[in-house]
Amino acid sequence: MALNLRQKQTECLTRMLNPSGNASKEVSYKILIYDEFCKNILAPLFHVKDLLKQRVTLRLLIDKDRKVDKDQIDIDLSDSFLFFQI
Repeated sequence: MALNLRQKQTECLTRMLNPSGNASKEVSYKILIYDEFCKNILAPLFHVKDLLKQRVTLRLLIDKDRKVDKDQIDIDLSDSFLFFQI
């Protein structure tokens, strides 16, 4: 059986986003924070609808400039996933 690199990468990222198992059984929503390098890894593997199936509802590029009023944001970061190049 031939090694399908794209399939293996997708499986690894799916496991990263669902460390406890099946995404459909989870009730919580997730935040995915990534850098430009990892954006280039994610883009060919996951579309927005694929990330939504994994319960990722907020995707943030860490390098993007944005104005945020910290008093208006109440986010539980316990379900956040950081994906960065080291």
